[in-house]
Amino acid sequence: MPVRVHLPEGRAPAGLLVWAHGGSWQHGSAAEWHHTTTALAARSGWAVISVDYRLAPRHRHPSAVQDVLTALTWAHDGTPGTPLAVDGSRAGTPRAAGGSRAGNPRAAGGSRAGTPRAVGGDRAGIPLAVGGDSAGGTIAAVAALAARDRGLPLVAQVLAYPPFDPDCAAPSYHRSPSAFPQAAALRGAWRAWLGDNTATTHDAAAPDIGGGTTADRTRLYATPWQAPTLEGVAPAILAVGRDDPVHDDVVTYARRLHADGVPARLLRPSGARHGDMLRPDRPLLHQLAAALRELTPSLEERNDHERRPCPTRGPRPPLHRPA
Repeated sequence: MPVRVHLPEGRAPAGLLVWAHGGSWQHGSAAEWHHTTTALAARSGWAVISVDYRLAPRHRHPSAVQDVLTALTWAHDGTPGTPLAVDGSRAGTPRAAGGSRAGNPRAAGGSRAGTPRAVGGDRAGIPLAVGGDSAGGTIAAVAALAARDRGLPLVAQVLAYPPFDPDCAAPSYHRSPSAFPQAAALRGAWRAWLGDNTATTHDAAAPDIGGGTTADRTRLYATPWQAPTLEGVAPAILAVGRDDPVHDDVVTYARRLHADGVPARLLRPSGARHGDMLRPDRPLLHQLAAALRELTPSLEERNDHERRPCPTRGPRPPLHRPA
C-alpha cells in the first residue's frame, strides 16, 4: 500500500500522524495532497504519513478504513529502538488490518524520500495520531474507533470538516444553495462509498450501514453514529467553518464525544470553507498545526507526572477539558 512520509525539517518529529486525504471517498491521492501534508508536517513538527487508500466506487467501504488501520498498525508496531524509515523498511512484519493490499505500506515518494531516514528514532513513547480532511476525516474517525477496539493507543484524532450523516439531514446542509459541498452531491458520494446498502440511521442499534470487520473481528463502522458508545476513543481536535455544510455534523460529534467523557477541542476559524486544507495559507491548517504543537507538551507533562512515585493516584487528567 503506497504511503508518503513527510518529515519536519531540522528536528526529530514530535509524533506520527497518519493522514487520510479528502475527495468524496472517490477522488484524490497522497500525491495530490502533497503540498497540504508537507505544510502540516512543517508547521506542526509531526511526521505525517499520508495514505493512498483504495477509492470508491471500485473499492467500497470498508476498504479505505482497512488501509488507514493498516498504516496505523505499521506506524505503531516497531519494536523499541527500531526506526520507522521513509522507504517503509523496518524490522518486523506489521499485522495487516485486512483486505487486499494489506501488509507493509510502501512509501511512494513523500518529502525527503529516497535514502531511508528514521521517522521516530526510538519508537517507545512516540505519540501516534490519526487524521484526515473531509471524507478522509470520516475515515480517520472510524479508524480511531477501530484502533480503540483493537487496543491500539492513539493520542488524538485530528479531523478537518468530516461529514458523518449519510442522509445530510442537519440544517447546515440546507442553509445556502451555493455552499460546497451540496447535500445532494454528498449523498451521492456516500452511496458510491457504501454501495447498495444505503439505509442510514443515527441509531447504533439499527441495521448496519455498509459495515465490515477485520480478520480479528474488529468492527469497521462507516460513521461514528453507528458506534454504541464513543467512550475510550482518542481525544479529538476538530476543525470546521461556521458556514460549511458539514458544520452541524462536526458540532454534533463534539457534543457526543463530551457526553461520553472524551475530550474534544472544536476549532471554527473565521471564514473557513470546505476544502481549506488544500489552501495551506488559510487559517484552518495553521490552527490544526498549532493544536498538534500544543498537544505534545501536554503529553510530556502527563508522562512526567506518571513517572513520579506517588503513593495514591487519581484519574489521569484529560488532554483537553470539555468546554
